[in-house]
Amino acid sequence: MNIHAVICTRDRNNVSPTTNKLVSFLCACNIKVYILSGAKSLFLAYEGAFDKINPNPEDITIFCHDDIEIRENPEEFVSKLKES
Repeated sequence: MNIHAVICTRDRNNVSPTTNKLVSFLCACNIKVYILSGAKSLFLAYEGAFDKINPNPEDITIFCHDDIEIRENPEEFVSKLKES
């Protein structure tokens, strides 16, 4: 099983500290991170990313914006993802 995270941001060249922290956290979780920028629509961006990733049925895909903070440790976060 793979875990993917698709993050939408306005400008990939001007990433905020919050986004950097999010990406670092997800990488520490061994989650494959995809950063999208400049999309006209979040939903179209997510749909296009999902099509490109082409996840297996048992894979987990996270779609999120760039301004969130996850308040778990990596092991607990991954465990909760796999339980859901």
